[in-house]
Amino acid sequence: MAANGATVQARPDGDAAVRVLLVDDEPGVADITSRFLERADESLDVVVEHDADAGLERLADESFDCVVSDYQMPGTNGIEFLEQVRARNSDIPFILFTGKGSEDLASEAISAGVTNYLQKETGTDHYEVLARQVRNAVAKRRAEERVSKHMDAAPDGIVIVGTDGRIRRANEEVERLFGYEATELEGEPVETLIPERYREDHVDYRESYTADPERRPMGTGRELYGRRKDGTEFPVDVSLSPMEIADHAEIVATIRDASDRQQRKAEVAELNRINRTLRETTQAVVQAESRDDIEQVLCEQLADSEPYVFAWVGHVTEDSTIVPAAWVGVDEGYLDDITVTVDRSETGLGPAGRAARTHEPQAVQDILEAPDFEPWREAARERGFQSAAAVPLVYQETLYGVLNVYADRPAAFGERELSVFDELGTTVAHAINRVELTERLREQYRDLFEEAPVMGVLTRNEDGTPVVDACNQLFLDTLGYERDEVLDRPLAAFYTDGSADELLDQGGYDRALTDQFTNEERQLVTSDGDRVDALLRAVPRQGETGEVVGSLALYVDITERKQLERENERLDAFTSIVSHDLRNPLNVIQGSVALLAEEVESDDLDRIADAADRMERLIEDLLTLARQGEAVGEPRPVELSALAERAWGNVETPHATLAVDPAVPRIAADPDRLAQLLENLYRNAVEHAGADVSVTVGPLEDGDGFYVADDGPGIPPEERDSVFDQGYSTKTGGTGFGLTIVETVAAAHGWTVAVTESETGGARFEFTGVESLE
Repeated sequence: MAANGATVQARPDGDAAVRVLLVDDEPGVADITSRFLERADESLDVVVEHDADAGLERLADESFDCVVSDYQMPGTNGIEFLEQVRARNSDIPFILFTGKGSEDLASEAISAGVTNYLQKETGTDHYEVLARQVRNAVAKRRAEERVSKHMDAAPDGIVIVGTDGRIRRANEEVERLFGYEATELEGEPVETLIPERYREDHVDYRESYTADPERRPMGTGRELYGRRKDGTEFPVDVSLSPMEIADHAEIVATIRDASDRQQRKAEVAELNRINRTLRETTQAVVQAESRDDIEQVLCEQLADSEPYVFAWVGHVTEDSTIVPAAWVGVDEGYLDDITVTVDRSETGLGPAGRAARTHEPQAVQDILEAPDFEPWREAARERGFQSAAAVPLVYQETLYGVLNVYADRPAAFGERELSVFDELGTTVAHAINRVELTERLREQYRDLFEEAPVMGVLTRNEDGTPVVDACNQLFLDTLGYERDEVLDRPLAAFYTDGSADELLDQGGYDRALTDQFTNEERQLVTSDGDRVDALLRAVPRQGETGEVVGSLALYVDITERKQLERENERLDAFTSIVSHDLRNPLNVIQGSVALLAEEVESDDLDRIADAADRMERLIEDLLTLARQGEAVGEPRPVELSALAERAWGNVETPHATLAVDPAVPRIAADPDRLAQLLENLYRNAVEHAGADVSVTVGPLEDGDGFYVADDGPGIPPEERDSVFDQGYSTKTGGTGFGLTIVETVAAAHGWTVAVTESETGGARFEFTGVESLE
């Protein structure tokens, strides 16, 4: 039944009801969405949750076909929820249904693996669209699952071909028949698998079939041939059938080698045996966690697989002797009776010695007759060994040992079997390399943990309480403890009361154990009682078998940053005073002067007005420095010539002129802050060089930046180092902050500004270190 009580009707493709998990933190929106979805499609059964955590719990307890999620939710947004869902159920369709729409969000959603992205709109039409997206996504997934299961289980080669004639997918049997990797075939024309002399005609046959597809054998009455990757050909049987997957059609070609069915049957059985042995042995080997375990498991798997009866692994010593390290099977003292070497003496001419020297698999197909097996023949005959193979365990040119396998029948190690053993030897050697490398990495990890530039603590979980298992030296140095004073103590003992409450009572440790912990601030307490502000990142810590046994906590000391935040708060308070408490009485003064000027003519009023104007400019410059400081926005391409013209229009220059050299570069900068820099230079020129000043903006000759120059009186050389100091001004009534702002903006961009003399004797400000985009 659907949530509204309607009976679920089977859809045309035969699928049952579609269970949809809808996650939206707005109950009203979630309810409306649920009702409209079930009204739009009676096959939809919508279950509603209001946050990501509840959605994950529901997914863990129940089965769903699709997830529909809002983006903006408290705690976890839709993209983060998607990532958590993918970690648990990688292929369930996930549709992001959000009111926050943007290209950036859509791009992020697609990159994260969302199935579809739909923006909420007014009206109800978008619910129909959402229902259709849910239905199509689920139908496509179900169809692909059916196809995948069929292909993986099929004994024949199967190729899925699109209506454009290109291969969409091929199974492992196709790889075996044709010698290609499946990934090599994907996207290639299906004619790749056909001899060249038939390809042109095949295109016509394929297009004819695509126009009227039906299930039937291909090439009735004609011999069909396949072409392998190496160019050889072989006869094949092919049957075709159309297939609809969601909203598109494809063609299924089933291919069978027709060269010798009985021989193929026997070969397939033998190959399955070999592959099964390889697969099972490989799986067992890669799960082992030490070299001893790898070698023992390897021998156990092979000795337990027919027709093998005994297997052993030997290590090559410094005196060129192969010494047994692990063995399983019908040995009955065999290894005690034999000596094997890697030199060219009599005991080094057998398969094991040759394999160690050549790094290639070696075999003896008849132990009772092979002359090179003479030193060990009698011992082997007594135990029923009739053939043997030796496989070097080599990875990246390093010989880790030699695997020796014995069978109870002759000729047990054909070319194919030796090839599989060669692959197995590489896999085993790789696994040995892996565990040895892992051990080295563990040692390096311990060193890195100890010497890490952040404080680190490993905890173990004792009934929900984090207890310190290990910590690094920086943690000890920062808090002023000796190691034995920290180990085996509750982690909360080093927290303030508030942080301990967040750790234990507010679920901080539980989030760390379940990998749901994000960066959070904590306060640590030193041995002297001082507080250390820290930014904490915690993740689960796993034991040898993969279970979560505790956490890894990393702390970054942010005490200085917190102090800076407090200073910024005081700065905000200062700007509030400047902006409101000083500007309001200034406005009263300016207004009063204006009213008096209508009634009285007095030079004193002019002086008061000028002083008020200067105070206003001073306030504006102070606010600029206080609010923007030394930061700039993300640099982006700026046409300097155009920006110079726009900035000129923002400055009162009724009689002044601006000339912009067309060769000025296109640069990377924050356009708003760069405009501010130019405006201050323009004002400085007008104030110090006169209302009719001429200003020029041009490129530096070496292409490293640009300059702004005027034709005024210039700045004396002895004063040029002081012009950027706060409060410096050579003009009565100047604020002394204009050039300070210029230097601040330049430094924030990473530029250097210097004062020189212009060609006309005026001031010239040169900016170097500027990134040109020409």
